[in-house]
Amino acid sequence: MSPRPAGARSAVPEAAPDPRVERRPDANGRAHPAVTRLLGVVLLALLGLYVARVAGLVVSLQRAALAESGLSADVAALRNEVVALETEAARSETDAFVEQWAREERELSRAGDRTIVVVPEVEDDAPVPARREGLLDRLRRLMGRSTPTGSSPADSAPADETAR
Repeated sequence: MSPRPAGARSAVPEAAPDPRVERRPDANGRAHPAVTRLLGVVLLALLGLYVARVAGLVVSLQRAALAESGLSADVAALRNEVVALETEAARSETDAFVEQWAREERELSRAGDRTIVVVPEVEDDAPVPARREGLLDRLRRLMGRSTPTGSSPADSAPADETAR
């Protein structure tokens, strides 16, 4: 379309204003002051919502940064633990470590070593455990041969059986 000359009227008639809507501009030709206030309130509300949303995002970002620093510390600690475990694993494969472990943990000795066993002292007045009847004693008792309770089966055997 070509621009209209300044004094020319359009061929399309302007629509008549709606009689139900009363438009009363103020003295300067601006919109009614209530409309201006309403627009101001709406804009302030939208601005408040925007600021609240941005503040929420900032708080979320700070929490994420704090969580990241905590996780970074955990990762560093785990890496140090991995290095320590790898060092321990490498050391445990040496012959010196295996020998030390066998001597200290398993109480083993090498061929040719003298082993000393410390036996705890027994009190003199400790009761002597009673001798239990063994299988051979039971068989002899069942066959009619009696064995004294304080002696061993070899003591009760007849002399002619031991001479064989």
